[in-house]
Amino acid sequence: MTLSKPTLFCKKKVMIVGMGYVGLSLFEHIKNTKKYNLIGFDVNQAVVLDMQNSIASDSEISISFEHDKNLLEVADIYVICVPTPLKNNKPSLEHVLDAAKTISKILKTGDLVVLESTCSPGTTQEILRPVLEESGLVASRDFYLGFASERVDPGNANFGIHNTAKVISGMCKNSSKEMTDFYSSFVESIYVTPGVREAELSKLIENTYRQINMAFVNELAKYCHVAGIDVWESIRAAATKPFGFEAFFPGPGVGGHCIPVDPMYLSDYFSQFNGKGLELVNKAQEINSSMPGYILQRTLNYLPSFNLKAVSPRVLLIGVGYKSDTSDVRNSPFFEIYRGLAEEKVHVDVLDFALKSIDLDGKNISILGELPNNINVYDLVVVLQHSRMLSLETLGNSGVQIFDTRGIMDFANRL
Repeated sequence: MTLSKPTLFCKKKVMIVGMGYVGLSLFEHIKNTKKYNLIGFDVNQAVVLDMQNSIASDSEISISFEHDKNLLEVADIYVICVPTPLKNNKPSLEHVLDAAKTISKILKTGDLVVLESTCSPGTTQEILRPVLEESGLVASRDFYLGFASERVDPGNANFGIHNTAKVISGMCKNSSKEMTDFYSSFVESIYVTPGVREAELSKLIENTYRQINMAFVNELAKYCHVAGIDVWESIRAAATKPFGFEAFFPGPGVGGHCIPVDPMYLSDYFSQFNGKGLELVNKAQEINSSMPGYILQRTLNYLPSFNLKAVSPRVLLIGVGYKSDTSDVRNSPFFEIYRGLAEEKVHVDVLDFALKSIDLDGKNISILGELPNNINVYDLVVVLQHSRMLSLETLGNSGVQIFDTRGIMDFANRL
């Protein structure tokens, strides 16, 4: 469905393949530059219908959306932003392969294909390229091919696509040049690695670095609680050192698509050399995965009515998304904690300022949009995510016991 007709027919046409959070963010950013005509493609018809209803037309460019791969128009630049999840704790590239097969049917000489989906080193050249070449065209001879690292950070008000350096690499110098020309038209800084595998690996390094440091402070928080040490103050004290230290803080678990997933791509890749992957990465994954269960147990320990088995205790859970002030719930620790409380017959209400409801195991759960006036009916308030809209003063004056997993409120029980 075309929303608007172009006034400048010489503009190149860009197809974003996969319109999830990353693809949609890229689509909207490119749209605002008015430099390219755009096609948004996703096999999920509901996603496409939502885009048709929510993305406004523009008189200077053509904008279209499609979910039927058999009806796709040709483009000049294809950017693959499909998910690369884990299946049975192993990387799954089925969506990348499906995207490549779709593109191969309409690929033409001179086109540029870019993979932005997170992947193991070698994916672009060894897995994506052969499928694209089923078109009869040869990469680096007939079309350009490369990888660009996706660095979208949901909810970040300071850094977006335009001012976050883009790491790219093409399979040949001409491919790198085509990619540089494309991305530099809407990104301030481009970093070109000498090889595609180095670019692919760089994304995994970024998120594995965060995963390992998160695991360190999460494990530290558990033992500091037993030892009676304020881990938050200790980390803040360490952060006064102006060199050689970056502060990471504990939390209820690691969510989103990147941190719980990308490090396992890295470990799996290196398992081909030692048969077991990166031991530090695997251990960090284990520690971070244990945090929702740890928060659940701490929550139950704070409930006297639960311990006495007298009445069903009431808990207010604050924060559904995997990070504050975002509706992104992918791999959020909220779900494991909510399920665990429900299994223990705890009455749970949910508060979140970015969501109105969520689907959990086929059941629609309504979400409060503000702190209730009768907050003192709760035995415990558990803060999984803070929000700029959350009144700490109201919570502090409520007289209700609070478990703050983010360590912001010094008057609360902290992780």
